[in-house]
Amino acid sequence: TERQKNIFNWLIETGQMNVLKNALETSASLATHFKVDARTIRRDLSVLQTKGFIRHDGPRWVVIKG
Repeated sequence: TERQKNIFNWLIETGQMNVLKNALETSASLATHFKVDARTIRRDLSVLQTKGFIRHDGPRWVVIKG
């Protein structure tokens, strides 16, 4: 989706996205930024991970295709 592309581009711009205290807090912060529900962000991150664009590396999401 366009939002997933925007999330991915944001991850590229920042290099990586540090997970805050936990995944729910991270989703909430991205949800605020993209003006959607946190569950939507979690699904988007999951799709990006399944497609091999990002991976969860300890406490952060890392871009692996760019």
